[in-house]
Amino acid sequence: MEVHHHPHVDKKNFKEYFLEFLMIFLAVTLGFFAEGLREHIGERGKEKEYMVSLLQELKSDTAGYQKALGKIDVLHPALDSSYTNVKEPARFNNQILGKWQIIINEISVENRPSLTTIQQMQSSGNLRLIEKQVVVNKILSYHEFVKAPLERLNNMIRKMHIAITQISGK
Repeated sequence: MEVHHHPHVDKKNFKEYFLEFLMIFLAVTLGFFAEGLREHIGERGKEKEYMVSLLQELKSDTAGYQKALGKIDVLHPALDSSYTNVKEPARFNNQILGKWQIIINEISVENRPSLTTIQQMQSSGNLRLIEKQVVVNKILSYHEFVKAPLERLNNMIRKMHIAITQISGK
């Protein structure tokens, strides 16, 4: 059976232990700083990607709003005339005028804004990546605006369209 002998190790003095501790401490500390910097750079990259995506969605939504508003400008007089036509049926021999019915049936005003980026940021908790709180507040305000008043407006127009179509069938 062989016997393993430990190599002869000189005793270290306090300075050598302190120097080893200092090197390990610096390596670990610099590692933490480097990791924090890497995360910060990655988060700024994600923030930029989200903002570019949000900007593209806003451009698309703005074009959709402009198109919907143009349709509303065309539809508004038709709805007013149809309302007068329905409110005073005797005046129009109890018939809805065909020219308004055609316009109403052909125009769909519904506009569904794209909220994918905002919803993704909310569900993943990545709204925290946006450094400026003012920007976060504006994004959330826009989201609330779209979800509440615009949704009610779309529902109201849809209901008016259905009601006029049903009345014209009678």
